[in-house]
Amino acid sequence: MMEIKFRFFKFRWIRKGKKIFSLPMSFSSEKKLKEYIEREKVDDCYLSLNLFSCDHLIKRNYCIDLDFVLPEKVIKAVNLMEKEGYKEKYILQSSRHSYQIFYENFTEEEIKKIDKFLIKNKLQDEFVQNIDDKLVIRLPETKHHSGFLGRYITIEDLKKMRKKTLPTKKAKKEIRFYYTAIMSGVLGTKNRHVLILKNCNYKKIREIQKTYRIGDLYKICFKRDNYIISLKTFSKKRLDKIFKAINKKPFKTVNFLRVSQKVIKEEGRISVLESGIRKIIEIKSPIKVKGQFSKGHFNLLRKYLEIEEPSNLIGKEKLKYFELEFVGKIK
Repeated sequence: MMEIKFRFFKFRWIRKGKKIFSLPMSFSSEKKLKEYIEREKVDDCYLSLNLFSCDHLIKRNYCIDLDFVLPEKVIKAVNLMEKEGYKEKYILQSSRHSYQIFYENFTEEEIKKIDKFLIKNKLQDEFVQNIDDKLVIRLPETKHHSGFLGRYITIEDLKKMRKKTLPTKKAKKEIRFYYTAIMSGVLGTKNRHVLILKNCNYKKIREIQKTYRIGDLYKICFKRDNYIISLKTFSKKRLDKIFKAINKKPFKTVNFLRVSQKVIKEEGRISVLESGIRKIIEIKSPIKVKGQFSKGHFNLLRKYLEIEEPSNLIGKEKLKYFELEFVGKIK
Protein backbone atom coordinates (compact mmCIF):
# COMPACT_ATOMS: atom_id res chain seq x y z
CA MET A 1 0.00 0.00 0.00
CA MET A 2 1.28 3.49 -0.93
CA GLU A 3 2.25 5.62 2.06
CA ILE A 4 0.48 8.99 1.96
CA LYS A 5 2.56 12.05 2.87
CA PHE A 6 1.59 15.66 3.41
CA ARG A 7 3.99 17.50 1.13
CA PHE A 8 4.95 21.04 2.15
CA PHE A 9 6.30 23.15 -0.70
CA LYS A 10 6.37 26.21 1.52
CA PHE A 11 6.75 25.99 5.26
CA ARG A 12 7.16 29.29 7.08
CA TRP A 13 7.55 30.19 10.72
CA ILE A 14 8.41 33.40 12.57
CA ARG A 15 11.07 33.41 15.30
CA LYS A 16 12.34 36.12 17.67
CA GLY A 17 13.25 39.37 15.96
CA LYS A 18 10.51 38.72 13.37
CA LYS A 19 12.88 36.74 11.14
CA ILE A 20 11.04 34.64 8.57
CA PHE A 21 12.39 31.30 7.38
CA SER A 22 11.06 29.17 4.48
CA LEU A 23 11.72 25.44 4.17
CA PRO A 24 10.19 22.62 2.05
CA MET A 25 9.29 19.65 4.28
CA SER A 26 7.25 16.42 4.19
CA PHE A 27 5.21 14.76 6.95
CA SER A 28 3.72 11.25 6.87
CA SER A 29 0.80 12.16 9.13
CA GLU A 30 -1.09 15.10 10.56
CA LYS A 31 0.00 14.03 14.05
CA LYS A 32 3.72 14.36 13.17
CA LEU A 33 3.06 17.77 11.62
CA LYS A 34 1.33 19.04 14.80
CA GLU A 35 4.17 17.71 16.97
CA TYR A 36 6.68 19.63 14.81
CA ILE A 37 4.61 22.85 15.02
CA GLU A 38 4.45 22.65 18.83
CA ARG A 39 8.14 21.77 19.22
CA GLU A 40 9.44 24.50 16.87
CA LYS A 41 6.83 27.09 17.96
CA VAL A 42 5.57 27.63 14.41
CA ASP A 43 3.35 30.67 13.88
CA ASP A 44 2.65 31.17 10.18
CA CYS A 45 2.50 28.02 8.06
CA TYR A 46 1.52 27.04 4.50
CA LEU A 47 1.03 23.56 3.05
CA SER A 48 0.47 22.15 -0.42
CA LEU A 49 -3.14 22.23 -1.59
CA ASN A 50 -2.77 18.88 -3.36
CA LEU A 51 -1.76 15.59 -1.73
CA PHE A 52 1.49 13.80 -2.59
CA SER A 53 3.28 10.54 -1.90
CA CYS A 54 6.97 11.47 -2.02
CA ASP A 55 7.02 13.67 -5.17
CA HIS A 56 4.09 11.98 -6.93
CA LEU A 57 0.71 13.70 -7.06
CA ILE A 58 -2.01 11.34 -5.80
CA LYS A 59 -4.97 13.64 -5.13
CA ARG A 60 -6.02 17.06 -6.42
CA ASN A 61 -7.97 19.35 -4.12
CA TYR A 62 -9.67 22.70 -4.70
CA CYS A 63 -9.80 25.93 -2.76
CA ILE A 64 -11.90 29.06 -3.24
CA ASP A 65 -9.73 31.85 -1.83
CA LEU A 66 -11.70 34.99 -0.94
CA ASP A 67 -9.65 38.04 0.08
CA PHE A 68 -11.04 41.18 1.73
CA VAL A 69 -14.71 40.21 1.38
CA LEU A 70 -17.87 40.29 3.49
CA PRO A 71 -19.19 37.01 5.01
CA GLU A 72 -22.16 37.18 2.56
CA LYS A 73 -19.81 36.47 -0.35
CA VAL A 74 -18.44 33.36 1.37
CA ILE A 75 -21.99 32.06 1.97
CA LYS A 76 -22.84 32.76 -1.69
CA ALA A 77 -19.79 30.76 -2.88
CA VAL A 78 -20.65 27.78 -0.60
CA ASN A 79 -24.28 27.77 -1.80
CA LEU A 80 -23.26 27.95 -5.47
CA MET A 81 -20.93 24.97 -5.06
CA GLU A 82 -23.59 22.97 -3.20
CA LYS A 83 -26.01 23.48 -6.11
CA GLU A 84 -23.36 21.96 -8.38
CA GLY A 85 -23.08 18.96 -6.02
CA TYR A 86 -19.84 19.88 -4.18
CA LYS A 87 -19.73 19.87 -0.37
CA GLU A 88 -16.86 21.71 1.34
CA LYS A 89 -14.57 19.86 3.77
CA TYR A 90 -14.00 23.03 5.81
CA ILE A 91 -14.12 26.84 5.73
CA LEU A 92 -11.10 28.67 7.13
CA GLN A 93 -11.03 32.32 8.18
CA SER A 94 -7.36 33.02 7.42
CA SER A 95 -7.39 36.73 8.43
CA ARG A 96 -9.96 39.30 9.50
CA HIS A 97 -11.59 39.63 6.08
CA SER A 98 -10.14 36.65 4.15
CA TYR A 99 -11.53 33.13 3.83
CA GLN A 100 -10.64 29.80 2.20
CA ILE A 101 -13.25 27.19 1.27
CA PHE A 102 -11.56 23.80 0.92
CA TYR A 103 -12.80 20.89 -1.25
CA GLU A 104 -11.30 17.42 -1.72
CA ASN A 105 -10.57 15.07 -4.59
CA PHE A 106 -10.99 16.59 -8.08
CA THR A 107 -9.85 15.74 -11.59
CA GLU A 108 -8.26 18.38 -13.86
CA GLU A 109 -11.44 18.34 -16.00
CA GLU A 110 -13.62 19.05 -12.94
CA ILE A 111 -11.34 21.89 -11.87
CA LYS A 112 -11.61 23.55 -15.31
CA LYS A 113 -15.39 23.12 -15.19
CA ILE A 114 -15.60 24.73 -11.71
CA ASP A 115 -13.35 27.60 -12.79
CA LYS A 116 -15.72 28.42 -15.68
CA PHE A 117 -18.73 28.11 -13.36
CA LEU A 118 -17.25 30.55 -10.81
CA ILE A 119 -16.27 33.04 -13.55
CA LYS A 120 -19.86 32.92 -14.81
CA ASN A 121 -21.08 33.73 -11.29
CA LYS A 122 -18.68 36.68 -10.89
CA LEU A 123 -16.23 35.06 -8.47
CA GLN A 124 -13.46 35.02 -11.09
CA ASP A 125 -11.01 37.12 -9.03
CA GLU A 126 -11.26 35.01 -5.91
CA PHE A 127 -10.88 31.35 -6.90
CA VAL A 128 -7.63 29.40 -6.90
CA GLN A 129 -6.85 27.66 -10.18
CA ASN A 130 -4.96 24.69 -8.76
CA ILE A 131 -3.61 22.99 -11.89
CA ASP A 132 -0.28 24.28 -10.50
CA ASP A 133 1.08 21.44 -8.34
CA LYS A 134 3.11 23.86 -6.19
CA LEU A 135 0.12 25.85 -4.97
CA VAL A 136 0.01 26.39 -1.19
CA ILE A 137 -2.70 27.37 1.30
CA ARG A 138 -2.62 28.45 4.95
CA LEU A 139 -2.56 25.68 7.52
CA PRO A 140 -5.62 26.02 9.82
CA GLU A 141 -4.91 27.29 13.35
CA THR A 142 -1.68 29.12 12.43
CA LYS A 143 -1.24 32.90 12.49
CA HIS A 144 -1.60 35.42 9.68
CA HIS A 145 1.29 37.96 9.53
CA SER A 146 -1.11 40.52 11.08
CA GLY A 147 -1.32 38.32 14.21
CA PHE A 148 -4.79 36.91 13.42
CA LEU A 149 -5.04 33.19 14.30
CA GLY A 150 -6.55 31.24 11.37
CA ARG A 151 -9.63 29.32 12.52
CA TYR A 152 -12.26 26.90 11.26
CA ILE A 153 -15.63 28.55 10.77
CA THR A 154 -19.17 27.38 9.89
CA ILE A 155 -22.02 28.87 7.84
CA GLU A 156 -23.84 29.64 11.11
CA ASP A 157 -20.79 31.60 12.34
CA LEU A 158 -20.71 33.54 9.06
CA LYS A 159 -24.40 34.48 9.37
CA LYS A 160 -23.76 35.91 12.84
CA MET A 161 -20.77 37.89 11.54
CA ARG A 162 -22.60 39.67 8.73
CA LYS A 163 -21.50 43.28 8.25
CA LYS A 164 -22.74 45.91 5.82
CA THR A 165 -19.36 47.38 4.85
CA LEU A 166 -15.67 46.57 4.86
CA PRO A 167 -13.15 48.90 6.49
CA THR A 168 -11.57 51.25 3.98
CA LYS A 169 -8.04 50.41 2.91
CA LYS A 170 -5.43 53.09 3.56
CA ALA A 171 -5.03 55.10 0.39
CA LYS A 172 -1.63 55.33 -1.22
CA LYS A 173 -0.36 58.53 -2.72
CA GLU A 174 0.68 58.38 -6.36
CA ILE A 175 4.01 60.02 -7.16
CA ARG A 176 6.30 60.59 -10.13
CA PHE A 177 9.95 59.86 -9.57
CA TYR A 178 13.06 59.99 -11.72
CA TYR A 179 16.48 58.41 -11.94
CA THR A 180 19.44 58.33 -14.31
CA ALA A 181 20.18 55.12 -16.19
CA ILE A 182 22.46 53.71 -18.86
CA MET A 183 21.40 51.27 -21.54
CA SER A 184 22.73 47.79 -22.30
CA GLY A 185 23.66 48.72 -25.89
CA VAL A 186 27.38 49.36 -26.56
CA LEU A 187 27.83 52.71 -28.34
CA GLY A 188 29.97 52.59 -31.48
CA THR A 189 29.04 48.98 -32.26
CA LYS A 190 26.23 47.30 -34.17
CA ASN A 191 24.00 44.81 -32.32
CA ARG A 192 26.27 44.41 -29.25
CA HIS A 193 24.89 44.52 -25.70
CA VAL A 194 26.07 43.78 -22.18
CA LEU A 195 23.88 41.60 -19.97
CA ILE A 196 21.77 43.56 -17.44
CA LEU A 197 19.47 41.77 -14.96
CA LYS A 198 17.36 43.18 -12.13
CA ASN A 199 16.76 41.38 -8.79
CA CYS A 200 17.89 38.02 -10.17
CA ASN A 201 18.30 34.85 -8.06
CA TYR A 202 21.99 34.28 -7.17
CA LYS A 203 21.85 30.52 -7.82
CA LYS A 204 20.42 31.16 -11.29
CA ILE A 205 23.15 33.73 -11.98
CA ARG A 206 25.90 31.21 -11.17
CA GLU A 207 24.27 28.62 -13.46
CA ILE A 208 24.01 30.89 -16.51
CA GLN A 209 27.47 32.37 -15.83
CA LYS A 210 29.03 28.97 -16.52
CA THR A 211 26.55 27.60 -19.09
CA TYR A 212 26.64 30.65 -21.37
CA ARG A 213 30.30 31.60 -20.67
CA ILE A 214 29.35 35.11 -19.55
CA GLY A 215 32.55 35.90 -17.67
CA ASP A 216 32.83 38.03 -14.53
CA LEU A 217 29.63 39.70 -13.35
CA TYR A 218 29.08 42.73 -11.12
CA LYS A 219 26.25 43.16 -8.62
CA ILE A 220 25.22 46.82 -8.20
CA CYS A 221 23.36 47.26 -4.90
CA PHE A 222 20.77 49.90 -4.03
CA LYS A 223 18.59 50.10 -0.91
CA ARG A 224 15.70 48.05 -2.38
CA ASP A 225 16.94 46.73 -5.72
CA ASN A 226 20.06 45.21 -7.16
CA TYR A 227 21.29 44.83 -10.73
CA ILE A 228 23.67 42.38 -12.36
CA ILE A 229 25.84 43.55 -15.26
CA SER A 230 28.44 41.84 -17.45
CA LEU A 231 31.30 43.50 -19.30
CA LYS A 232 31.29 40.81 -21.97
CA THR A 233 29.09 41.76 -24.95
CA PHE A 234 26.54 39.61 -26.76
CA SER A 235 24.31 39.73 -29.82
CA LYS A 236 20.56 40.19 -29.26
CA LYS A 237 20.01 36.59 -30.40
CA ARG A 238 22.38 35.28 -27.74
CA LEU A 239 20.86 37.50 -25.03
CA ASP A 240 17.43 36.18 -25.99
CA LYS A 241 18.58 32.63 -25.14
CA ILE A 242 20.08 33.78 -21.81
CA PHE A 243 16.90 35.65 -20.80
CA LYS A 244 14.67 32.68 -21.65
CA ALA A 245 16.93 30.43 -19.56
CA ILE A 246 16.55 32.79 -16.57
CA ASN A 247 12.91 33.88 -16.57
CA LYS A 248 11.40 32.36 -19.75
CA LYS A 249 10.93 35.85 -21.20
CA PRO A 250 12.67 37.15 -24.34
CA PHE A 251 15.26 39.94 -24.33
CA LYS A 252 13.75 43.39 -24.90
CA THR A 253 15.12 45.79 -27.51
CA VAL A 254 17.29 47.35 -24.80
CA ASN A 255 17.67 47.05 -21.02
CA PHE A 256 18.47 49.86 -18.61
CA LEU A 257 20.71 49.96 -15.54
CA ARG A 258 19.98 52.52 -12.83
CA VAL A 259 23.09 54.47 -11.76
CA SER A 260 21.72 57.30 -9.59
CA GLN A 261 19.46 58.10 -6.66
CA LYS A 262 15.67 58.24 -7.11
CA VAL A 263 14.32 61.78 -6.84
CA ILE A 264 10.89 63.46 -6.71
CA LYS A 265 10.40 66.76 -8.50
CA GLU A 266 7.63 68.95 -7.08
CA GLU A 267 7.06 72.64 -7.77
CA GLY A 268 10.67 73.19 -8.82
CA ARG A 269 12.06 71.41 -5.76
CA ILE A 270 13.95 68.11 -5.83
CA SER A 271 13.77 65.68 -2.90
CA VAL A 272 15.55 62.32 -2.60
CA LEU A 273 13.25 59.27 -2.51
CA GLU A 274 16.02 56.68 -2.42
CA SER A 275 19.81 56.96 -2.29
CA GLY A 276 22.19 55.97 -5.09
CA ILE A 277 24.60 53.04 -5.47
CA ARG A 278 25.54 51.58 -2.07
CA LYS A 279 28.17 49.08 -3.22
CA ILE A 280 29.32 46.94 -6.14
CA ILE A 281 30.25 43.27 -5.66
CA GLU A 282 32.32 41.30 -8.15
CA ILE A 283 31.06 37.78 -8.98
CA LYS A 284 34.05 35.94 -10.42
CA SER A 285 33.48 33.52 -13.29
CA PRO A 286 34.29 29.86 -12.51
CA ILE A 287 35.87 29.54 -15.99
CA LYS A 288 38.00 31.78 -18.22
CA VAL A 289 36.12 33.26 -21.17
CA LYS A 290 37.05 34.99 -24.40
CA GLY A 291 35.10 37.60 -26.31
CA GLN A 292 34.56 41.32 -26.75
CA PHE A 293 34.07 43.59 -23.72
CA SER A 294 32.40 47.00 -23.46
CA LYS A 295 34.82 49.91 -22.92
CA GLY A 296 32.12 52.33 -21.74
CA HIS A 297 30.65 49.98 -19.12
CA PHE A 298 34.19 49.08 -17.93
CA ASN A 299 34.99 52.80 -17.39
CA LEU A 300 31.80 53.18 -15.32
CA LEU A 301 32.53 50.21 -13.03
CA ARG A 302 36.15 51.10 -12.34
CA LYS A 303 35.01 54.38 -10.73
CA TYR A 304 33.63 52.23 -7.90
CA LEU A 305 35.79 49.11 -8.00
CA GLU A 306 39.35 48.08 -8.79
CA ILE A 307 38.95 45.64 -11.68
CA GLU A 308 41.33 44.20 -14.22
CA GLU A 309 41.05 45.72 -17.69
CA PRO A 310 39.89 43.14 -20.29
CA SER A 311 42.17 42.72 -23.32
CA ASN A 312 39.55 43.10 -26.08
CA LEU A 313 37.59 46.30 -25.34
CA ILE A 314 35.13 47.60 -27.95
CA GLY A 315 32.84 50.60 -28.34
CA LYS A 316 33.10 54.20 -27.20
CA GLU A 317 34.77 55.25 -23.94
CA LYS A 318 31.74 57.19 -22.70
CA LEU A 319 28.19 56.02 -22.08
CA LYS A 320 24.95 57.79 -22.91
CA TYR A 321 22.88 58.66 -19.84
CA PHE A 322 19.07 58.85 -19.80
CA GLU A 323 16.67 60.34 -17.27
CA LEU A 324 13.79 57.89 -16.85
CA GLU A 325 10.40 58.83 -15.39
CA PHE A 326 8.19 56.42 -13.43
CA VAL A 327 4.84 56.54 -11.65
CA GLY A 328 4.64 54.80 -8.28
CA LYS A 329 2.67 54.76 -5.05
CA ILE A 330 3.75 55.46 -1.48
CA LYS A 331 1.78 55.32 1.75
